[in-house]
Order: sequence, then C-alpha cells, then structure tokens
Amino acid sequence: MNDRQIYESSFQSTVDAEIERTLAGDKMIYRSLYLVIATTIMFGAFGGIVGWLLAILTPDYYRSRFDALDSEVWQIAVGSGVTQGLFVGALVGCVVLLATAWYRSRIKAAIVQQFQQQVQDN
Repeated sequence: MNDRQIYESSFQSTVDAEIERTLAGDKMIYRSLYLVIATTIMFGAFGGIVGWLLAILTPDYYRSRFDALDSEVWQIAVGSGVTQGLFVGALVGCVVLLATAWYRSRIKAAIVQQFQQQVQDN
C-alpha cells in the first residue's frame, strides 16, 4: 500500500465517522418525529389557554361570531384555540424539521466536497 492509499483510507474513515456523527442515522428520524409532536402539543395547549383567556376577557366576541349562549362561550373559545394551536404547532414543527434536514444535507455535501478536493490535491 503506498502513501496515497494510506492517506485516502484514513481520510475516508474520518469522513465516514464525521458523516455518521452529524447525521445520526435512524435517531434523526425519531428526533424529528418527536419534535413535530412536541411542538404540536405545546402550541395546542398554548392555543387553548389563549382561547380561554379571550373567553374570559372578551366573551362578546365569541357570542357574536358563533351565536353562542353564555355557557358555551368558553367551550367554543378553548376548542377553537386548541384547534388553531395544533395546526400552527404542526406547521412550525414541520418547518423546523425541513430546515434541519436541509442544513444537515448541506453539511454532508460540504464534507464530501472537501474530501474530493483533498484527494485531488494529493
């Protein structure tokens, strides 16, 4: 084995280790799924709290929008707040997931490009 082959072999193992470390294989899929679920739940809870506060502070808004009785105002407010919060949470989680995936793909491409450049230089 000549010096060039030894260099390429050691550099390739370093690149493989770096790619494996940054991408983290199957764990990335589960972390991404947990991220979307967590943001969906958090935003849903936050939306419910905001809806409940709006029902307390401005009950006339919901009465006029939904033809609701006094006893139904808080139910409508919390229900619509949770629904909107769940939608926004899922959307935010998916946007963060896509941004992270794009960023990691760019890291991998940069590592491969750097490897190719160093092999050509030697």
